[in-house]
Amino acid sequence: MSVGTAPTPVFAIAVTNSTGEEMIVSYDDGSGRRALGAVAAGATDRFVIAQPARTTVNVTARNAAGTRSVGPIAVDLVAGETRPVNLR
Repeated sequence: MSVGTAPTPVFAIAVTNSTGEEMIVSYDDGSGRRALGAVAAGATDRFVIAQPARTTVNVTARNAAGTRSVGPIAVDLVAGETRPVNLR
């Protein structure tokens, strides 16, 4: 007999910031918005989304001043894959 917990699936997104300024990225899985972090202009950063309420999330981004926003961008998460998101 084996006792333990089932492995938790890992979901991830790779956010490419094609805008000309740093953007602060967050997502909403239906249970509220959660911050992921900042992505520099022209950069790509990977973020792990742990135990989302749904596997379809809405990603949004804004600049630090709050004068520019992108999204929401619907993303279908797949366990074990890194899904691309492009901020334009």
